[in-house]
Amino acid sequence: MKPIRRIFIPLISLVCSASLSSGQGLVRGKVMDRETGLPLPGATVSGPGGDSLTRTDLLGNFQYSGGGPSDSLRFSYLGYLSRTLPVAQTRRVFLAPSSSPLKEVIVSADREDETRTGAPVAISVISRKTIDQTRATQLDQLLNQASGVYMVDLGNQQHAMAIRQPLGYNNYFLYLEDGIPIRPEGDFNHNALIEMNDAAIQRIEILKGPASSIYGSEAIGGTVNFITPPPSKDFQGAVQAEGGSYGYGKTSFSLSDSRKKSGFWIGGAWEGKTGPDSLYDNFHKGALSMKFTDSMGKHDQLTIAAALIHYYTDQKGGLDSALFFKKNYLAAPVSDQRFTYRKVGALRTRATLERDWGSGEKSTLTVYFRNNAIGQNPFYDEGTTATPGLYTGQINSDGFTSYGILLQQLAHFKWLEGEWITGLSADYSPEHYHANLIWIRQDQGIFDRFTDPDSALVRYRANILNSAVYSQVELHPSSRLQVSATLRYDRLDYRFRNGLAPGPFTGPADTVSHFDHLTPRLGLDYDLGRERGLYASYSMGFAPPNITDLYSGYTVPGLRPSSFNNYEIGGWMGWGGKGSGELSLYQMYGINEIVQVIQPNGISLAENTGRTSHRGLELSLKYALFPGLEFRLGGTLVSHRYTSFTDGKTTVSGNRMADAPPYIVNSGLRYQPPFLGGFGISLEWQGLGPYYTDPENQHSYSGYQQFNLRADYRVNRWEFWGQCLNLMDQVYATIVTFGYGQNTYYPGIPRTFEAGIRYQFGALR
Repeated sequence: MKPIRRIFIPLISLVCSASLSSGQGLVRGKVMDRETGLPLPGATVSGPGGDSLTRTDLLGNFQYSGGGPSDSLRFSYLGYLSRTLPVAQTRRVFLAPSSSPLKEVIVSADREDETRTGAPVAISVISRKTIDQTRATQLDQLLNQASGVYMVDLGNQQHAMAIRQPLGYNNYFLYLEDGIPIRPEGDFNHNALIEMNDAAIQRIEILKGPASSIYGSEAIGGTVNFITPPPSKDFQGAVQAEGGSYGYGKTSFSLSDSRKKSGFWIGGAWEGKTGPDSLYDNFHKGALSMKFTDSMGKHDQLTIAAALIHYYTDQKGGLDSALFFKKNYLAAPVSDQRFTYRKVGALRTRATLERDWGSGEKSTLTVYFRNNAIGQNPFYDEGTTATPGLYTGQINSDGFTSYGILLQQLAHFKWLEGEWITGLSADYSPEHYHANLIWIRQDQGIFDRFTDPDSALVRYRANILNSAVYSQVELHPSSRLQVSATLRYDRLDYRFRNGLAPGPFTGPADTVSHFDHLTPRLGLDYDLGRERGLYASYSMGFAPPNITDLYSGYTVPGLRPSSFNNYEIGGWMGWGGKGSGELSLYQMYGINEIVQVIQPNGISLAENTGRTSHRGLELSLKYALFPGLEFRLGGTLVSHRYTSFTDGKTTVSGNRMADAPPYIVNSGLRYQPPFLGGFGISLEWQGLGPYYTDPENQHSYSGYQQFNLRADYRVNRWEFWGQCLNLMDQVYATIVTFGYGQNTYYPGIPRTFEAGIRYQFGALR
């Protein structure tokens, strides 16, 4: 078949541009987004009988011969309302985006555009509209609105994650920017989203459950894809400033324009917080992102993007129960730290070349580069000595440089209206880790000074090579049934070189390790009509040991890779223009899942469990109760259990997993009075159920309920907003961990007030 043969065309042909043909009797036109004016590549142009005549190119242009002036053409595009026009009116065709969330276009399900109802997965979308209405100062304020998602706030944008997993720090989540991982697989950091520029987010797609067959290892609990803004059709920009309680402030800007075949977008932000020394809770962050696009002829488009992040924060850790339950921990000098810190520098660049072959076929080549460094003087590595007032600690640094490539081909064939996506990727990331001993002095309960770095504790280099190939076939046996099958092979190679003598703390001798896995996914969707549908899927997930867990503190690496089998059914329903709802049920079984286990000496180390079970129900609902008033609900009921596991002290099989709340809910009401144009007010509720903090189920936390109030007003080019976070001033912990015989509480924010202003110039969005 011709489309299949094209898969084997040398990828160098991506840079070849096809010349425009000309001839008499041709019908030519351009299809664009009505709201942004941006071209819609790949839009379908059909004749009066419904037969597809052609598709638009990368510039939104189309042409076909044989059309008479009395004919009409139908224009359709994923996520947009179709439109039929006489040939005489098709020079410039504007399509309006669909208002139904079920018709939204998503790219994260299989790396190509499709509607939400065409993907046999549970996926949540945080739209540009939601981003504007939330005015989040931290990403958890956005992500936690999605059903089944809880991003743990550890302070100053530090975080952990829970998506179909307990609250924790394991490498079971994959974070992407425009489909490219922001970190190499095998070098996961639970704080990785510090490295995002939240001023450069157009929308967020959260794919829940194992997606290893598409994105590779670590895509287990969830895959979060941040989509950056495209260049605008006309010159436009914005500046904004905001501030709040406890010394918080932020300024940001964006600029965008297009000229002929090229366009750009650039945006950045600076933010920080300065408070009293007793809290030791200051931070600052600078972020800058850019994107440049160039349509190199009718069939080819080049995109170049870059992001630069600099971040620094004080590290103060959690509180013991005595301080936490005093309920005035912001008014008292509760932080015993005066020098611990975390600093991050990150640079990401990529270049993507797309070739549209026509008839829906497309080739994509992406090359990317990353450079990342994290330096720390961490509070969690402080240890006691025999000398009163003297403690040990460490200053460490962790960095990597990455070189990557991703090739993907999309082809269509006539049999069962099939689609074939196939690709391969390679990521080479040399990594280094250094840690040096320091001696810390404590005076009157405060860790206030430390010595210059002493002897080396850990010093190693490790080269990580991740290579993969994947393929997906999608068939349509009927107009309502869609069947898909995906298969991916991953291989990760670690080459470890120890710069110190092998030992129980310094790590093993020089060694080479490799992990590989074959991960399938099967799915089907059935459209019941009238905005109703069902889906079912089976997927497998795979995660190798993180390189730090594998080689730090072990004479012989002993961790095994984790694998997960996930079974899922779900459905969706729409109520015309009033709202929509989605429901999913899943059962996921884990084998050799890696968890943190408290050792007899109180230290937490990574260990493989035997087997675990994760099951849950996720519900997402939006409904307009009456004009101007919208209700939103996102929640999950979940059970995480050890099926077979001994934690080194006792057998905990059948127990609930540590830090696994049975429910997570985020709900809200938003009112936009029709008689007050541009004004809106919303109330949000975040709830977390009670959970055990240790595998033995002997210690627990009661969970919390918290409310946020927001209001915004837009008039002409100005926007104003204000919010009160933690409206009832609840004392709560975003996460509670167990160690050294007691719970440690990471307090949530107290009642916080924030306000901001934004001015937009140029063309209005």
